[in-house]
Amino acid sequence: MEDRRLAVHRTIVVVDVEGFGDRRRTNRHQVAVREGLYGAMQEAFRRAGVPWDGCGVEDRGDGVLILVPAEVPKSLFVESLPSALATALHAHNDAHTGQERIRLRMALHAGEVNYDDHGVTAASINLAFRLVDSDGLKAALAGSSGVLAIIASSWFFEEVVRHSAIDPAAYRPVRVHVKETSTSGWIFLPDRMHEPDDPARERRPAVTSVPDRLALVYRAALNRPITPAGEIPAELQIPTLGEGYIDHRIRVAEVGASAAPSRESWWHGIPLYGESENFFAEYLTSPKALAAPLILLGQPGSGKSVLTKKLAARLPSRRFLPVRVELRQVPAEIDLQDQIEFAVRHVTGERVPWPKLVESANGALPVVILDGFDELLQAGGTAHLDFLPRVQAFQERESDMARPLAVIVTSRIAVMDYALIPHGSVVVRLEPFDKDQIAAWLEVWQRFNSAPLARRGMRPLPASMALTYKELAEQPLLLLMLALYDADANVLQRRSAELGQTELYGRLLYEFARREIRKRASSLAEADLESAVEAELHRLSIVAFAMFNRRSQWASGADLDSDLSILLHTGEQRPRSGGPHAPLTSAQQAIGGFFFIHESQAIRDNGRLHTYEFLHATFGEFLVARLVIRVLAGMLPRQQDAGTFPPHGADDGLLHALLSFAALASRGPIVGFLADLIGQMETGQRGALAQLTLRLHARALYARAESNLSGYEPLALTVTARHAAWSANLVVLAVLAAGEMTGAQLFPDDPDPAWAWRNEAMIWRSQLGGQGWQGLHATIALERVWDGKRREIRVWRNDGTFVPPALDLHWTYRIPPGSHTDRSRVYVDQYYRSSIPHRKINFACNLSEDVMNSSLHPIDSPFPLVGVFVTLDTGRAVQAAHALLQAIAAPYEDGPSRAASYLDLAHVVCELAQAATVKREYDTYLKAALAVLVSAAEGNLASRESLQPLARITGGSIRADPQLAELLIRVDVLLSDHAPGTSGNGT
Repeated sequence: MEDRRLAVHRTIVVVDVEGFGDRRRTNRHQVAVREGLYGAMQEAFRRAGVPWDGCGVEDRGDGVLILVPAEVPKSLFVESLPSALATALHAHNDAHTGQERIRLRMALHAGEVNYDDHGVTAASINLAFRLVDSDGLKAALAGSSGVLAIIASSWFFEEVVRHSAIDPAAYRPVRVHVKETSTSGWIFLPDRMHEPDDPARERRPAVTSVPDRLALVYRAALNRPITPAGEIPAELQIPTLGEGYIDHRIRVAEVGASAAPSRESWWHGIPLYGESENFFAEYLTSPKALAAPLILLGQPGSGKSVLTKKLAARLPSRRFLPVRVELRQVPAEIDLQDQIEFAVRHVTGERVPWPKLVESANGALPVVILDGFDELLQAGGTAHLDFLPRVQAFQERESDMARPLAVIVTSRIAVMDYALIPHGSVVVRLEPFDKDQIAAWLEVWQRFNSAPLARRGMRPLPASMALTYKELAEQPLLLLMLALYDADANVLQRRSAELGQTELYGRLLYEFARREIRKRASSLAEADLESAVEAELHRLSIVAFAMFNRRSQWASGADLDSDLSILLHTGEQRPRSGGPHAPLTSAQQAIGGFFFIHESQAIRDNGRLHTYEFLHATFGEFLVARLVIRVLAGMLPRQQDAGTFPPHGADDGLLHALLSFAALASRGPIVGFLADLIGQMETGQRGALAQLTLRLHARALYARAESNLSGYEPLALTVTARHAAWSANLVVLAVLAAGEMTGAQLFPDDPDPAWAWRNEAMIWRSQLGGQGWQGLHATIALERVWDGKRREIRVWRNDGTFVPPALDLHWTYRIPPGSHTDRSRVYVDQYYRSSIPHRKINFACNLSEDVMNSSLHPIDSPFPLVGVFVTLDTGRAVQAAHALLQAIAAPYEDGPSRAASYLDLAHVVCELAQAATVKREYDTYLKAALAVLVSAAEGNLASRESLQPLARITGGSIRADPQLAELLIRVDVLLSDHAPGTSGNGT
C-alpha cells in the first residue's frame, strides 16, 4: 500500500470549461456540460492509451484535476491526448446545441505531489491551476474557432514536448501572471493541427461568403513573418505572427474633458493590464465598444499594427466580423464607409456594400480596425483632424440602423495632440516591453534561429545582453534589430565591455547601411563599399536634419526630396506621376530598406503621399550629431594656418545651412552625442575645432553673402532667428570642444565680454523658442567672475549638477574688488525708479518677467529699495528688499538659515537707519523690517544675537517718527539682559 506521507511523482492534467458559470447556462445546461466533459475525457484517455481508472480524479465543478501515475509515458499527453480530446469534444458538440456545448482549457505539468486524509496538495498542482486560469490561455481559446486550448508548463515543454513527435513550433510562449505566480507557459491549439487533407478530419465546408474569405485571409497572416525586416541573412528566420507575438502590457483610460493622452504625465497612476488579449476579449462584448471608437496608441515600432493583425486573425468568426482597414492603402478623401468597402475589395477581390457585408455575417458583431490614423494625419494634413468624431458618428448611424459595430483606431502617440478625440472614447496605450517580455521574445527568436546560428559558431542574443540596451530592447521592432545586429558575428556578446550609446548607434547604423549597399551592389570592392556606406549615412543624416530643422519628428517625402536635392547638389527633382512604375524619388532612395525608419502613407487624389520618421528619435539625433562633426572635420585642415584663415570661416556654407534653423541644445541627446564624438578626437583636433568655432562665432551675427545653399529653407524663419540659432550652436560646439571657455575668448574685441554675452543671450532668449532657450541654459553652465577689475564669465558644459551661486550684486553693478568707495556700507542706485522696470516689463510682454514683477510689486511699491543694498563686514552684498522677504519667510525654515536671515535683515536695518545717503522715504521699509525682527524675537524665533546689530542704532531723526521710536524701544527691551522670551537659542 502506498505510503501517503511520501511525495510521489505524477503527470498533472487540469481542465476547465470555458464560461461554465455564464448566466445563460441553466442548471440543466450545466449538468449536460459536466456529463459531456467526463464522457469526452474518458473517451480521449481511452483513445490516447492512458488508463482512466488508474488515475486520481478530483472533480472541481467546472473542471477536473487528473493525476496520472508516473509509469504512464508523458509523450501520450502531447502526441495522442490533444487530438483525441478535440475529436471527443467535437462529437459532443455536434450532438448538442447552444449552452450544452463545451470548449475546454487544459494545463499540462508534472511534479511531486503529497496525499493526505483530505485529498492531495502540492506546489506543482497549484502551478497547473494557475496555468489553466491564465489570461493568455483564456484569450487563446476566446480567439480560436476550435474547442480546445492547451498550455504546457515550461518544464513540461522542455522535458516532454521538445522531445516528442510533435513539432514544438506548434506551441507558442506566453507569460503567465496569476495571483502570486509569474512564470512562462507554452500554448497549443490542437484544432489547428488538422489540415484540410487530413483524413482524420471532416472536410471544411466550402467558403462561400465574404466574411469567411476575410477570416481566411486574416488567419493566413498567422503563418507569415511577424514583421517585414527587409532581406535578412538567408539562414535566419523571422518568427511568424502566430508563434512570435508576445502580448503587450497596456494602460487603459477613458477620455474626458482634460484628456491629454499624448503626454507621458497624463498616464501616471493609470493601472497596468498584464495582457492585452484578455482586455480586448472583454471590451468587445461591452456596450462601450459600440458607442465610440477605441484608440490604440503606441510608439513607432511598438507593435500596434501587429496587434491588430493578431486580433483580426484570432477573433472567433461565429461572434465577430473583423474588417481590417490599412488607412495608408485607401483613398483619404472618401468617407469611412467607402474606405471600409475599399479595404474589403483590396483583401478579397470582391465588391460588397457595407450593409450586405454586415447582413452576411449572420449576427456576428462587426469590428472595424482602422490601422494608421497617424499616417492619415501626417501625410493627409489637417483635413483629418475630425476623423475620430466622424468615426463615432458612423457608429451612431449604424446603431440606429440596427447594424451596431465596434471600431478600433491605431495611432502613434505623438500625433494625438492634433486630433479631436470624442468624449467617452477608450484610449489604450501599449507599454514598452519589460524584462520578462524581452526574455520571452528572445526565447522565440532562439527557437527559430539557434540551429542556423550554431552552424556558424554563433549564439542567439541572450536577454541579459539585450537588457543592457533596454532603450532599444523595449520596442519589439528595435529588439529585432538588436538581434539581427548581434547575429552577425555576435558583435554584442563578444564585447568585453558594454558599448556606449554613441558607439552602439554608430555601429548599428554603419552595419545596416553596409547591408543595404551589399544588397544593391554585392560586387563592390572594399574601398568602394566604404565610400558607398559613408554616402548612404550622409543621405540619412540629411533626412535626420530635415526633421530636426523643421522641429518635428517626421518629414514629408516632398520635404526630403527638396532638401536632398539642394544639399547634395543633385538638381531639381522631376515631378512624379505617382504610379507604381514611377522612378524612385530622392527620399525613397535615401530611405532605402532601413526598417528603423517608418514610412507613413496616404492616398489622396489618386496620388500617394509619404512621410518618414525614425522608429526611435535617438537614431535621428545621432545622425544630426554625426553630420555636424563630419562637416567640421572637413573644415579643420583649412583652420591649421590661422594666418590665412578667412574671417568669415572656411567654406562654412553647409555648416551654416544645417545649423541656422534650430538649436542643437533643444535636444539633449544631440548634445550628448556631440560631446562623445568630440571626446573621441585627439587633443590637437579638439583645440583646432574650438578655434574654428570661435572664429565662426565672431562673425555669426553679421550679414552673409548668398551661397549655392541659400535655397535650403526647411522652415520659414526671420534673419534674426537664423542668426540666433547659428550663433548659439557655435557657442555650444566651442564649449564642447574647449571644455571651458571665457567671455573674452567668445568676444575677443569687446571691452566688456559679460555685457556682450548678455546682449547675445537676449537674442537667443527671444528667437530660439521655448525648447531651444531652455535647452541652451540647461546645457551651458555659467559662472560670473572677475578678470582684475573687468567683469568676466566662465562657461562649460553642465553635467546636470550645476546650481547657480548666490547673486553677487557687486558684479551686477560693476563694482570691482578693491573699489573701497563704491563698496561702502550702503549702495543706492541713483537711477533706479520702480516705474522704469515696470514699464520695461510691460513693454516686453515676457511671461517670466511678468510673473516676477507681479510677485515683487507689493514690496517694491511701498518700499522702493530694490536698487539699494548693503555691504557687510564679510564683503557680501545684501539687497534690502531681499533681506526683508527672506526674514518674512524665515519662520518656515529650519536650521542655521533662519538665524542668518534675521541677522542679515538686522545689519541692513542698522546701516540704512544711520546712512546719510538714505532719505527718510525709506522709513516705511525700516518700520516693516523692525516689526518683523521684533515679532520674531518676541515669538522666540530670533535670538538676541540675531538682533545685536540693532544696538548700534543711536538717536537722530529716525526716533522722531513715533512708530519707529516705539519699535526701537521694544528692540532695546529685547536686547536688555532681563528681556523675556530671548533665551538666545534662536529656535
